Amino acid sequence: MFRTGNLKKIFELLDETQKTYPEFSPEERLLLYRMSFYMESFEETRKAVLQAAVLKPGEGGRKALLEQYAQSLPESPNEEAAQLEHYIFQLQLMCHEQDKAIEILEQILKLNDNRDYDLIFTEAEGARTGKRRIGEENGRTR
Repeated sequence: MFRTGNLKKIFELLDETQKTYPEFSPEERLLLYRMSFYMESFEETRKAVLQAAVLKPGEGGRKALLEQYAQSLPESPNEEAAQLEHYIFQLQLMCHEQDKAIEILEQILKLNDNRDYDLIFTEAEGARTGKRRIGEENGRTR
């Protein structure tokens, strides 16, 4: 029914495609989020992204292709359901962006040979998972 795991996949795929192809508009991204959320197979969403990515935005081909895929998606029964859907997408996107930021921080700390890397990473990981264990490893508390 709902595939929140596919949302992470679509965010990663869109990150990769924007390195090579023109970026998708916010409306196109929303449609792609909906596709990944509702479609049985992520491969169909992946196919749509790759097909649309090679088309130039604004020439109508990309829009027509995505609208064709959109016809197979269920309609939101009311405004509240659509808002809830958008909330889920935004929450998942924020988690994806937070994961990317943590990875960048981890790389920076490794490059700088930061001796407190393990402590900082444990704190960041705890923040990501919702656990607050700040300073426990070294017996420090706030």
